[in-house]
Amino acid sequence: MAVFHGKGGSATFSGIDSILLLSWSIDTSADVAEATDMGDTWKSYQAGFKDWTATLECNKDSADVGIDALGTTDTLTITATSGKTYSGSAICTGYSPSASKDDIAKLTITFQGTGTLTESF
Repeated sequence: MAVFHGKGGSATFSGIDSILLLSWSIDTSADVAEATDMGDTWKSYQAGFKDWTATLECNKDSADVGIDALGTTDTLTITATSGKTYSGSAICTGYSPSASKDDIAKLTITFQGTGTLTESF
């Protein structure tokens, strides 16, 4: 089984000057529609549309002007340490800075994919 460590991953999206990445996640899903007929014993389904979202957790760079990315559409590219790349057109839907007295400022950025998410090596 091939595994990879989170150390060394990267992400890019236009409008975000520097992404000091701590973690990332991509959630993919496929809709299903029930196709069961009256009198059937078991339910049946048909595959529907596919969807994806992504979340980046970052250290907040004080020079970053990433809030300008909010509401924009561009290509989001996330590269894992293994070299596997996930890429697709996405809308920046959330920009959530936070701070704690015990740590440096953090930033969570969320994206809604629009169209195909590609996976390549």
